[in-house]
Amino acid sequence: MAIYFPQFLSSKAIIQDGYRSTRRFQTDFNRMDAGPIHSFANFGASLTNFPTEALSGHEWTVNITDTELATLLAFYQARDGQLEEFIFLDPAGNMASSSEDFSTGWSIFNLTLGAAVTDPFGGTRATSITGTAADSFLHTLVIPDGDADGLIFTVSVWARATGASQQLKIGFIDGPGVDDTIWDLPQNQWIRITHTHTLTSALTAFLLIGGNATWGSSEVIQLFGAQCVPMLGPGDYVQSPAFFGRRDKCRFDMPSISWRKDGPNNNAVSIKIKEIF
Repeated sequence: MAIYFPQFLSSKAIIQDGYRSTRRFQTDFNRMDAGPIHSFANFGASLTNFPTEALSGHEWTVNITDTELATLLAFYQARDGQLEEFIFLDPAGNMASSSEDFSTGWSIFNLTLGAAVTDPFGGTRATSITGTAADSFLHTLVIPDGDADGLIFTVSVWARATGASQQLKIGFIDGPGVDDTIWDLPQNQWIRITHTHTLTSALTAFLLIGGNATWGSSEVIQLFGAQCVPMLGPGDYVQSPAFFGRRDKCRFDMPSISWRKDGPNNNAVSIKIKEIF
């Protein structure tokens, strides 16, 4: 069973302003039978790629209600403090395994990937994609282990239609069902389309783009920056896999949870999490 760090805030967020992450690196040791111990920092094992053997330190302070504090304390106790692992879904990351290269990590149905085109930020990292049938779509796995029912996620992608009166669907394949939003795309103009969904199934879940006849044969749509985050909104765009948002092996990095009472039903709590090898 997959265990996730909870969205314990009333807003279903994981973090508040003040959150930051730091990067640490593995130190390799060469222990000889005699003589000094040789060590060096393995800078190739950084958090810029996933999977990684680097250590990630996450520390932030939240102001939470008494009920939210009880939820956090119960989760800490269930993990036996620093002992047991859990999955941390980083809101500052991107759970789509490949946000700009749709030839990697994506399952493509009735679509032909074309040339690189100008993206919304002035680069050339967007992709022109042509539908080859009445029901063209692509999807990528964002919850591979399941067991995330009840958690909230928002998916997004930038899309630009080359034709008039074009629509595009974005959403989730949530176990046996699909939950989505259909957007009208202005012609030759980038628009970021989004969809927020609370998972209802304990099965795997996918980010879905297209389908339901919103992407027909010979219709050309340009895509850039697909993203999935564990929040109520899309957040700032971050590239993946460079900033992959799923950390499968994490533990608390504090021997206990302490908090400060700032007022009635208001508690300030500092949280530290680290990713382990």
